[in-house]
Amino acid sequence: MSFLLLTLLTGILWSSPDSLSARTIGPSPALRSVLNRPVPQVPARMQVANMQLELDAQARREIQADVDALYRNENYLQIKLRRIRTYLPLVEAELRAAGMPDDLKYLVIQESSLIADAVSSSNAVGYWQFKQGTAEEVFLRVDRQIDERKNIVSSTQGAARYLGKNMATFDNWMVAIVAYQMGPGGAKNYFGSQFSGQRKLQIDRKTHWYFKKFLAHKVAFEGYQDGFVSQTESLQAVPLQGPTTLKSLAAEWSVPLERLEAYNKWTRDGHIPGDKTYTVIVPGASDIRPPVLAERRPQAVPSPSDPSLLAGNVPSASAILTSAPELYRSRRPAKAPWQHSWACEKVNSAA
Repeated sequence: MSFLLLTLLTGILWSSPDSLSARTIGPSPALRSVLNRPVPQVPARMQVANMQLELDAQARREIQADVDALYRNENYLQIKLRRIRTYLPLVEAELRAAGMPDDLKYLVIQESSLIADAVSSSNAVGYWQFKQGTAEEVFLRVDRQIDERKNIVSSTQGAARYLGKNMATFDNWMVAIVAYQMGPGGAKNYFGSQFSGQRKLQIDRKTHWYFKKFLAHKVAFEGYQDGFVSQTESLQAVPLQGPTTLKSLAAEWSVPLERLEAYNKWTRDGHIPGDKTYTVIVPGASDIRPPVLAERRPQAVPSPSDPSLLAGNVPSASAILTSAPELYRSRRPAKAPWQHSWACEKVNSAA
């Protein structure tokens, strides 16, 4: 989980739909008031997830240097703030649904600056910077047609699963967050079990740099996503099951196709397959509903006493699945991932 290359970051920022208005018309008065605020200062005590942190003077200086760097370039800052205001409500909703601490939302800002197609030097991709193998472990589809790492909702669900598994392993959110960057194996070798179960931590020069970088993003952007509304675009997450296309959805929802494509880079060619439920991100929408797709309407499954079965007319497996989508449709877990049996089984098998 490494951070994206600076050159690629700069190029994507200035070509993104959210950045064009910033470059063309400049910051609104509301955004200008945010930009004119003093740079946030790192406190001596912080509450992060379920942890109470005490920061010594040297740690505060290191973290403050990162906060200052995030505020140094006004153009870059206003683009990032617009992205935070646009995307973070969706991230917050998914973390809340998964039982995750709200503070984890700052990790997606740290990882990708909320850029859908960000690519790191180690070939990690998307909002939460997953490599392909890790993405598939958390049930994200990655192939020539679909890359859910570029879907803000799907990738946040995957990140919640991954972070929940880390928490189940280490029982400490600091270690779970660092394990997001170095992997569970690397975190186990680096930390051992010294922080397991600890809720009060001292942050000093020995604290891992990645966690201090995370704290810098929390200090820099906490509370700022509500500081301005104008010139940002509201997004709606619409779950639906194909097959369909962005082109047909744009026509049905009266949304410009290029805008729909800009927020749904996860479908490489604009086609949405029918293998499971996907989430389409719709810009500027208020009450969009999934279309009724005739080709996916349920078909009746014959009962065991149906005469057609006695005649040898056995329904295909695809017909049975189509008639009972609840059997295979992806569902959001009602519990936090580390409370599920599958998480415990994976942790135990890895131990």
